[in-house]
Amino acid sequence: MNGNEDSPRDLLGAWALDAVDDLERAHVERAIASDEELAAEARQLRETIGRFAEADAQQPPDHIRDAVLAEIQQSAAAEDTTDTAAVREDRDELARMRRRRRWQGLAAAAAVVVAVAIPTAVAVDQADRADQAELQAGFAQQQVEEITEALLDPSAEMVSDDLADGSRGIAVLGDDSALFAARDMEQLDDQDYQLWVLEGEEATSAGVLDWDEGELTASVDQFPDDAALAVTAEPTGGSEQPTSDPLMVLGSP
Repeated sequence: MNGNEDSPRDLLGAWALDAVDDLERAHVERAIASDEELAAEARQLRETIGRFAEADAQQPPDHIRDAVLAEIQQSAAAEDTTDTAAVREDRDELARMRRRRRWQGLAAAAAVVVAVAIPTAVAVDQADRADQAELQAGFAQQQVEEITEALLDPSAEMVSDDLADGSRGIAVLGDDSALFAARDMEQLDDQDYQLWVLEGEEATSAGVLDWDEGELTASVDQFPDDAALAVTAEPTGGSEQPTSDPLMVLGSP
């Protein structure tokens, strides 16, 4: 690395925005592969940018937009004053410096827009947690703890289904496992609740569920991608295939 080359940490912001060339991208990704702390920063930065992209935006005030445009114009004007000696010494280096200056200016301007136009990542996290808390309301403490632990998996998705009688089922669907919990389920006579994994048109039994004062809980290992969970009422002891329509379906088979 020559004396003028940016360090991987200096390039991290531009890398996360895909604003680097192939050599810079390789430089950053080699460093990420060998530096766990830098890799964690890279993941956090990408996740934050992703949250910003997914958040609902609001139109920023006119004076903010004007300030951003002024910042961009100043950045463009600064490019014209670059020392000509640097051009003669290394044209490639100059081009890289110009691009870095431009992205630094745009990043600073964009930071103003982000602060005004969209919720912060913290606000998004708080909204997610509020939604999760609302879905988990009424569940037993043990069920809530299991649901919360399952949600620590970054790939996990929580879905719910409510029945007409007020009972509710929740599933946390991950890459290779799933957790099911239900509350306020009525006790069945001469029948058992049975959990099924739905994959396309196929239904595979995940076991008969133990009813405990209205609560049902089960975990599924080796859960297929793009599968769903369903619950049916089956003859005592369960069935090899569903014999009734699902009481609830959690996910999109």
